Amino acid sequence: MDRATNVLVLCGFLALAYFFLSSSFSPLSGFDPVGNLPDRIDDVYLNFDTLRTDLADYRWPTDASRKMSSAFASFRTMHFHAGIDVSTNGRTGYRVFASRDGYISRISVSPYGYGKMLHVKHHDGFTTVYAHLGGFNEEIEAYVREQQYGNGHYGIEAEFNKALFPVAKGAVIAYTGDTGIGPAHFHFEIRDERMNPVNPLLCPDFASTISDTRFPEFQQVSFAPYDHASRVNGSAAPVVHDVRRIGNRKYALSRVVHIDGSAGISVKGSDQADATWQRSNIYRYELYLDSTLLFTATHDRFSAKETEQIAIHYDWSLLQSGEGRFQKLFLEPGNNLPLYSRLPERAGVLSSEAFSRGEHQLKIVASDIAGNTSELTAHVVFDDPPSIDVRKIEKRFVLIPQSPTDLQSITIGSRLPGRKNWKLTTYDPSTLDSAGGGLILPIDADSPQYLRIMARDGQGSQSSPVFFAPVVSQSSNTSLTLKKEFIRDYLLVTITSHLPFTLRPSVWIVEQRRRTLLDISATDERTYVGTIPLSFVQGGTLRLEANGMVNGAAVEAYDEFSIFPIVPEEGGTIVAGNGEFVVDFPAYGVYQPLYCRVEKKDDGYSVLPRDVLLNLGASVYYRSPAGEAPANLGLYHSERGGFDLLSTTLEGEMLKGRVRNLLGDFTIREDAQAPIITNVRVRFSKNRLMVTARLIDYRSGVSANSIRMTLDDRLLIAAFDPYNHTLKFDEPISVQKGSHVLRIEADDKMGNKAVASKSFRTSS
Repeated sequence: MDRATNVLVLCGFLALAYFFLSSSFSPLSGFDPVGNLPDRIDDVYLNFDTLRTDLADYRWPTDASRKMSSAFASFRTMHFHAGIDVSTNGRTGYRVFASRDGYISRISVSPYGYGKMLHVKHHDGFTTVYAHLGGFNEEIEAYVREQQYGNGHYGIEAEFNKALFPVAKGAVIAYTGDTGIGPAHFHFEIRDERMNPVNPLLCPDFASTISDTRFPEFQQVSFAPYDHASRVNGSAAPVVHDVRRIGNRKYALSRVVHIDGSAGISVKGSDQADATWQRSNIYRYELYLDSTLLFTATHDRFSAKETEQIAIHYDWSLLQSGEGRFQKLFLEPGNNLPLYSRLPERAGVLSSEAFSRGEHQLKIVASDIAGNTSELTAHVVFDDPPSIDVRKIEKRFVLIPQSPTDLQSITIGSRLPGRKNWKLTTYDPSTLDSAGGGLILPIDADSPQYLRIMARDGQGSQSSPVFFAPVVSQSSNTSLTLKKEFIRDYLLVTITSHLPFTLRPSVWIVEQRRRTLLDISATDERTYVGTIPLSFVQGGTLRLEANGMVNGAAVEAYDEFSIFPIVPEEGGTIVAGNGEFVVDFPAYGVYQPLYCRVEKKDDGYSVLPRDVLLNLGASVYYRSPAGEAPANLGLYHSERGGFDLLSTTLEGEMLKGRVRNLLGDFTIREDAQAPIITNVRVRFSKNRLMVTARLIDYRSGVSANSIRMTLDDRLLIAAFDPYNHTLKFDEPISVQKGSHVLRIEADDKMGNKAVASKSFRTSS
């Protein structure tokens, strides 16, 4: 066997071994193997039912301002915001106070994320977190500098017991800054005994500090079919509607929404406290149908281990398509966030089977933690539209109901070729003659007009239209376009012609020896759509075949693609390029069945869907190109933007990496170019040395721990800002009069080294 085959065998063995070793699998990691839903819910909420701390004991932790610039649980890429942000008005150096008595349990200094950060542990096991700091109090700062110079680099991580740095409530422990990601601001968190984040505004002192008299606002609402057989306003794809403000704290949807089957609602809204321009998420949503509460989500606490499930909490497909941040008002399978008051899976899904046909009132209530509320109302109609077929039998058009239904009216539209408007005539079915189990329509069989036939039942539900088109010329300029779209766990197929179809077209899906006719319906005389659940296919290569008649001429179109089903209980493996590219999913690597596709790109492979959160992730193998030095090659991954280095690990001929959250694009890139160090500036004044430089690497990225700045071979600990690509040193230091050389060294993550030096003179 070759190396690629060995990798596949190994992957299969590891997946099987993982399955058996996971017999004690915890529901908190995504699935309950025994399917015991009540136990799963209890496990999810067990650590969140009580809050064992004195909320009145916490005090506001800074004199920077009383303005909150970002709320708890606000949206962040692949995680919830774990605390609140306090505005520092773009400045640094404000005092940071211990919120309660306790001791410094952890100090972290990093160029990334939280930047400079402190943890204070309290007597009840809770912890407060202070981040993006500019510096620490004198005692802590001395310890940090000692550790940095002892380790030889900027970043440190240290943990302590209660004896070393005890602190009293209100004591100055640090100063606000702009370290880590983002501009100058102060970040504060409360974490419980298990380090799960708690909303600080639950504390009376915090709630009274933040002035909030503004009401939440709604912008848009999405209705998404929940499965292949469902439709929203006749569409198998999600639909997004704008909302309008109709009064104080009142919003409405202008149009009635028709639901046939099941649909999930997602809403885009925002909230804003007083004295801040930044908008945050909604603290609490409630969904009602006819005054019955169907769904609720409250952002008081969440699990730190499940924070990436923000990609289930929000509609990630709408986010990645550019529509914005829509929070789901229904509970997806696999969602283990403790936000939903013990609701079961699928809670909030609107189903026409669960409610009576006809019109219902939908109400969404948005609340902030201060008690300000806004309401959005809409009207939904649960449909069971009639299905009809119209056949031309012996020069007569016969309408045949395809399901038992009480037809109340039949509407026939006609128009001449070249015209836009339909002439509509409505008939009472009881007045029409019957034949062959159908109704004879009063249509001239030799008419040169386009025809559109629709039926409506007693509930007002309308069928999909049926079209007929005459041959208008002898032109052979005909065409057929076949388009596919993957939505949730089904395939939406659309066929379109540049001219009206003479007769109803057909679409087949072919896999191996099975050939299945899709049930399609018309949206207009040139377009037909149909869906098929992906659970129906067995995987492998599939072929779509479409054919029909356009202007009297036969037209056809084809599409071929591959599907790789990945099921939670077993995992699965994707193989592409004759083993060049492999993605291996362990058991329970996904929350729900996932139907993957692979597309070969010029520079690598795309693995779809890229908007579905993984549970345990997947291992990726990509064969190293022959003839290239592996030492300079890396496996890169992109979820939806630029590529980041995923791994440099070589296993045989394969570069191996692991994706944790989302699939996406993968490529192998060579990086033999060192980082770039430019704009080195040195200033020495009043016994203070100030150095700035620009440091950037365009491929694998700068290795922060490799950065070394020296002055005449004397080590200087410089702060690196990877987001602004800057290097900075600014400290008092004794320097002898005369010539000096400042030297900067830095490696990238592939080991390529850059060196820059700057000579300067001091006069005192």
